Amino acid sequence: MLKSLSLGVLLLGATLPVVAADTLSREAPVPAACALPSTPLDLVTAVRLALCRHPDARTAWLNAEAQAARVDSARVPYRPTVDATLGHTRATGDSATPGREDRTSADLSLGWLLYDFGARAAGKAQAERTLEALRASQDATLQGVLQQTVEAWYLWQAADAALLAARESEAAAAETLRAAGVRQRVGVATKEDVLQSQTALSQARLSVLSREGEQQVARGRMAVVLGLPAGTPLALAEPAPFPENPALPPLEPFLTLVDQRPDVVAQRQRVAASEASLDQARATYRPDLRLSASQTWTLDDGGDADGGSIGLRLNVPL
Repeated sequence: MLKSLSLGVLLLGATLPVVAADTLSREAPVPAACALPSTPLDLVTAVRLALCRHPDARTAWLNAEAQAARVDSARVPYRPTVDATLGHTRATGDSATPGREDRTSADLSLGWLLYDFGARAAGKAQAERTLEALRASQDATLQGVLQQTVEAWYLWQAADAALLAARESEAAAAETLRAAGVRQRVGVATKEDVLQSQTALSQARLSVLSREGEQQVARGRMAVVLGLPAGTPLALAEPAPFPENPALPPLEPFLTLVDQRPDVVAQRQRVAASEASLDQARATYRPDLRLSASQTWTLDDGGDADGGSIGLRLNVPL
């Protein structure tokens, strides 16, 4: 079983290519796909459920979605703004002009930032680089969850096999004790032989109890990886037999793709986001040019009036 566990980890990249392509996605999973099946869990199903239900995976998805919303917010300054105001007032007391106590006004204004010497571009770049860093971190998180799931699945298989071997040893020790008792009765064995057989049986029973505890721990670990309470009843499907001489994937491509590691990519994007944030801070010392336009309507008891304006405004921070 330990050999199978080692081979399972080594063959992970070869046995789960479809799972990695389908589940290491940057889109949040559909809730219906996260339901626990009624059939025993095979390795592929366990990986899918873990990537769908594990708290770390869901947190990574939600963080990426929140940052994607911030990227959309960083694009807003490129768009014009339109404001509309409608008001009605009634003047009373000494400040009221006779015949013009009621006054209704409406105002429509347009504003558009035309040029700001890179402040908007820096803010947008900072948000986009941060999003790329979060997505790279998300990939690293999902790969970590995938690894935890495979390890938990094979450790549970190993615990089941160890429990089965311990029970077989208990049965063999019980048979040895029975045979020792028979030999003692016919005079070909001593009481010491019987006592040694009883000791071996007790040790075998203790080993069974220990292996049962390890099995429960492995089952609880698997449930936690799947985002379930530790006491959730689960069942594992029988693993596929490993070939006698498995073809392991070559290591050279993995060694030459260090720069594509998710943690390296995430750190590189964080540096780019910090540089963009620095450019945004520098841009606050530069002027900006805005287009503004407005139209006003006023109606009171004395008549109505309208007016408007359009122009360019240059703001220079001193």
